[in-house]
Amino acid sequence: MILQQNFNCDKNIILSSGGQIIENQDGSITVYELNNLNVLEPVQIGSQCCTNLGYIFDVEKQKCFWSLINCDINNEYKIVLNPNGNDGTIFEQNFNETCSLNIKFDYLIKLKCETLMGSLIEESQDMSVINAIIEQKQAQETTYQALNNQLEILLEQIDSTRYSIICDTSPLPTQQNVSNSLFSDVFANSAFNQSSEVSTTINSSTIDQDIIGKIYCISEPSGLNAWYNILSQVNYDAFINGDPYSYTCHDVQLLVDANDTAIAEDPNTPPFIYECTTQFGTKTQLLIELADLNSEIAASQAILDGLDEQINNLSSTGVDICNRPLSLFETMSLRLVVDTVDANNVINTVYIDDNLFPEIGVGNLYNYITNKENTGFYVCGGDECTPLILDSTEDNQLTCNMVVENILNDLYFESGLSALTNGLTQFNESFSKSALTSNWLSYSTTISDPETIALILIQNQVRYHRNNHWCM
Repeated sequence: MILQQNFNCDKNIILSSGGQIIENQDGSITVYELNNLNVLEPVQIGSQCCTNLGYIFDVEKQKCFWSLINCDINNEYKIVLNPNGNDGTIFEQNFNETCSLNIKFDYLIKLKCETLMGSLIEESQDMSVINAIIEQKQAQETTYQALNNQLEILLEQIDSTRYSIICDTSPLPTQQNVSNSLFSDVFANSAFNQSSEVSTTINSSTIDQDIIGKIYCISEPSGLNAWYNILSQVNYDAFINGDPYSYTCHDVQLLVDANDTAIAEDPNTPPFIYECTTQFGTKTQLLIELADLNSEIAASQAILDGLDEQINNLSSTGVDICNRPLSLFETMSLRLVVDTVDANNVINTVYIDDNLFPEIGVGNLYNYITNKENTGFYVCGGDECTPLILDSTEDNQLTCNMVVENILNDLYFESGLSALTNGLTQFNESFSKSALTSNWLSYSTTISDPETIALILIQNQVRYHRNNHWCM
């Protein structure tokens, strides 16, 4: 990047004189000005110039931004490295000369405890949602259990309850004298009224006065079978559904007679009916309650299934992998990208090295820090960037204190030592307490491929990027 001492920080002048202001994808801006050779060159701008251009200057990053957007654009953002301090580099090649490009720099990956704490807050918010759903589920499980307890009691009641019938009309005429008008009045709007020629189907037997007013319970299944044969399908269905007009005293008499006949033929035959106190329609009402209760239980189960699905979704994908401080370390990767910029401000990538800082991988930070003298991570907190001590017993800076316990817990889980009797002691002795306040890492590479060098020489301007892939 060329440092221009007499650069005019006026947007209209820059553009009218052939310069360019590029709003980069990461929210920063790059300003280009035509030099004496009529070639666009990048210009370094400071705080005042950035403000004059109508942009925002980030003091900590020492960069001018058109938008302070999140750095998770496509999960990648670029850090521009100047080839030679703050100066640009011109590449020349003499005839028959073999050229190579040496790239070397030291670097650290700096993370502030405040950033890591932010991920904990996001995780805490996600967990609060999960906890609220779990509370709803627990309340619904209580409801579901109560409904099933009711079901158990109701099934016992249904099992011990019999359908009942009663002949409560007195006095009754003999069947020979029953008129059609009488049946029409008694059975109007009833299922029984749906049967054809009711009066003509009645036999010549009389109603025994002893059955009047008595409640009979019908045994199951023999009594119900006999009752079905007397009533026919339509009236039997109406009876089961609780229609008091689905039968007559004559039908009761027929069932009493059938019961007496069966017992007379075989005293060991289970009775079809017996006297009881169960009111007509009791069992029907219990079955209606059963249907309603089963609907409530099904609805409660559907609610529980829905809550389980919400919890599973939030646990697996809703709580993002980034919402753990450890994951910020484990999912980060850096790569070196060499770009050239031509006179038309077209950027061309000519070289990529993905091995600058490969991703550690989820679940691998413990093994990484126990096998690396310098991890490349520098974690600190507060205005003075006080280094984090990877020890919960130490007095860390306030925000670092709030994240160190979480980091250690996750590392302990990754270590697999928690199952051992002295696992915690082994864990605490297995890594340096300054593992996350590393010394500088060094990177160097030499580009000697003739085709790559040729591309660089053609473009004549080069800039390097460290592309960062991680959750932030």
